[in-house]
Amino acid sequence: MDHGKNGSDSLRPKARTSVSRRAWLNERNARIVVAGALLIKLALVVWNAAAYNNKSYDYRLHSARVASAGLHASSRAYNPPLYYMPALPFVEDIHKGKLKEGHSTGELIHLLRFTNILYLTLFYLCWIYLIIPKLIPDWRGATAASLVLLSFPGFQKLGAMTHPDNAVVGLSALGLAVWLWFRKRPTRAGWRDWAAVGGFGFVIGLLGMTRPFAAAPVFVLSLAGVIALARERGVLSWAFFSRAALFAIVAGTLSLSWPVYRWQQIGTFKAGYNESWVGKFRDYRDDLDRVHYFTSFYFADLLREPNLLNPAFGYDGEPKVTNNISNSFPTIAYSEFWGDQWLYFSSPKYRTEGKRWPKRVLFVVALLMLPLLAMRFMGGVVATGRRLARGDPDADADALMVVYFVLGLALYFYWLMGDALLPGANTPIKFIYNAHLVPVFVTIAFFKAIGPRQFNAWFAYAGLVFLAALPVATFWPF
Repeated sequence: MDHGKNGSDSLRPKARTSVSRRAWLNERNARIVVAGALLIKLALVVWNAAAYNNKSYDYRLHSARVASAGLHASSRAYNPPLYYMPALPFVEDIHKGKLKEGHSTGELIHLLRFTNILYLTLFYLCWIYLIIPKLIPDWRGATAASLVLLSFPGFQKLGAMTHPDNAVVGLSALGLAVWLWFRKRPTRAGWRDWAAVGGFGFVIGLLGMTRPFAAAPVFVLSLAGVIALARERGVLSWAFFSRAALFAIVAGTLSLSWPVYRWQQIGTFKAGYNESWVGKFRDYRDDLDRVHYFTSFYFADLLREPNLLNPAFGYDGEPKVTNNISNSFPTIAYSEFWGDQWLYFSSPKYRTEGKRWPKRVLFVVALLMLPLLAMRFMGGVVATGRRLARGDPDADADALMVVYFVLGLALYFYWLMGDALLPGANTPIKFIYNAHLVPVFVTIAFFKAIGPRQFNAWFAYAGLVFLAALPVATFWPF
């Protein structure tokens, strides 16, 4: 707050004291609070990686990928190999999945879990200090967005899973941070400019080597890079075409390398699935009530048992099209988003619950968070449209963030309502698949200006959710 607008304030110490009391939450103190919350979350990422002693999600599939450093192509090996490549020095035969003597897949799974620390540290630092402040220049909005992002416990759960979605969240954040620098960098000639163009393309290419879901940020960042070059050099210039060609070659070669290699090795680009699991659900998909699927919310049932063990969920791995919690996307998504629906992180014993009461408390405390963010999100989209209509030269950055979120969500639901639709089980409803979209959603929600009173309310609420989520974000190895 500005205390210098009225010079007579210095003659009225009581009034100045009153103002200072109201202004305890100033920009400096807000930065300290955000930094403290960030350190807590990063400490939990380290603790979870070291303490986790359960079977992580899809353990057998990822163990097989680790044993070949991700380089052996098969129908089910559809994720690119980047995340698994730190295991390469310990692999003797890539095609047979044979490790060098003295090493085991369990050891390498643990090794890759520690690489999650690097990915999630990169994720948090890029979003909180390089992306959010540039997209939300007002310190109140940036603080609120940062605290809301830090309140979600799912990123700590993700960090304990040996899974390439860790690489997606880390490298997508790095790509966005590099783009925001790239579009404002000083125009120059010589090798430094070529290095910047190639470097940006390289980051996008690495992102493309993580997961098929990374197609959304790869496309948006590629578009963003071309727009930045066009503005800088002019569309009808050799400087633009030459740099755009370098950019496309680097990003495209890396991003498309694994799909092309798979096609050459096994003759298909498509992902393969375990037919003994997926096949039995196909005949039930047409009979599923999609209105109920997307509009039902069984909150009271969820509080009784916040996971797949819920009797109302009736999970047994068999298909069913009944209109209850087993086919309620909002219920399962809420349970997974704020908790751990599939019980990979809730206790040291596989598929057991050790955090029933912490989850219940968090589910109640966080109940309004997503609806409130959704309302602000719509306001952020409208504000972005108005800035575009006014011809604001920086509105393209906000618009591209909206495109990123919409495209990423559309890609997920296209997959979910196709090959991944499992009526009665619905195990593909997982936080980790959309973790990279969460900060995009939160940031757009604060594109619209936030007043002092609204800020105080958001600060308090985000802080409350942050505290309530800490037990859920912490792995208990006992």
